[in-house]
Amino acid sequence: MINLEEVRSFIATHNAKTVALQLHSSISDLSITVSDALREAFPEVKFAIIGDSPFSSCCTDYISAKHMPAQGIIHIGHSCSTESSIPVLVLPEPMSPNFQALRENIHTFPNKIFLVLSHPNDAIEQEAAQIIRQAEKEVTNSRDEADGILFIGNGYSIPCLIQKAEQDIWTLTNSSLTRHNSYSFISMRYHYVSIVQDATIFGLLILSLPYYNSISAKIKALLRKNKKEAYPIYLGKITPLKLGNFSDIDMFVLIGCPHTPLPDNREFFKPVITPFELEVGLNHNWDGSYSTKFEGDYETEHIPLSSTENAERFSRRSFKGLTPEVEGVKEIEEGYKGIAMCYENEIAK
Repeated sequence: MINLEEVRSFIATHNAKTVALQLHSSISDLSITVSDALREAFPEVKFAIIGDSPFSSCCTDYISAKHMPAQGIIHIGHSCSTESSIPVLVLPEPMSPNFQALRENIHTFPNKIFLVLSHPNDAIEQEAAQIIRQAEKEVTNSRDEADGILFIGNGYSIPCLIQKAEQDIWTLTNSSLTRHNSYSFISMRYHYVSIVQDATIFGLLILSLPYYNSISAKIKALLRKNKKEAYPIYLGKITPLKLGNFSDIDMFVLIGCPHTPLPDNREFFKPVITPFELEVGLNHNWDGSYSTKFEGDYETEHIPLSSTENAERFSRRSFKGLTPEVEGVKEIEEGYKGIAMCYENEIAK
């Protein structure tokens, strides 16, 4: 299941005594099995599973790893190129695709199919291609020419695979084959794109600081060009209750890894869109194709986050926080230090 020689080399290279183990959410049920195998192979090393991460599970959670503290991270499954301040070893997920399901349903596929794998695997790619050709269909090397996309593996966010409405997506995992209707998805997202121009105040939901730092100046330049206001909001995970606290925001922009799954807007009081949707909505230049990447190229001069007009709008709110003259003032006391599982003062006791 795991290349132990790669792990051995990684541990030795970085002299790791504690290693954080992060599995993509699509294969999280393997966490205990993988952890037991590693502990048996490397009894001198402590392995700790990252069970709940504020990041998308394809992103390396170096923050949780630092809290352990760990000298390295082993990430198993689909992984993006998120920066990490500690060493990372990326290993492919165990793959055993349900080729029987593919054989039984290949007749429903279009004529030209483009193959995408979560990790390079020649044997799996060749078997999938053989099944496709036996059904007298073509495996094309050009994604633009393909009539459909077959993704093999786990972990990819479906919006990352969608580019054109007429190009449906099939995902083949170890257990099933699923078809995703690209036309329905793009039609739904177009609704949100069409109302972007009506929004005045945007909340920039920061789910990944490295990604936010790489595009924030361009995002703010785009908003300033269109006379819109922006307020950065740092969140770990998006929930309706969290976003409900920001009633003055007209629309939220999810700024995280492009592989972050899009939330179901039916659950939220105000819609959540992507930087790509923000851009095409403000510029009115959508050609019908879709992307989760933001390619904006705008002047990045200094941009104020909010205007005096909107600051006054917030000041007119009926609730402005606790009032000391009513509630009274309490003495400031020193709080707990450390992480929730074991605070420093608890260790002392």
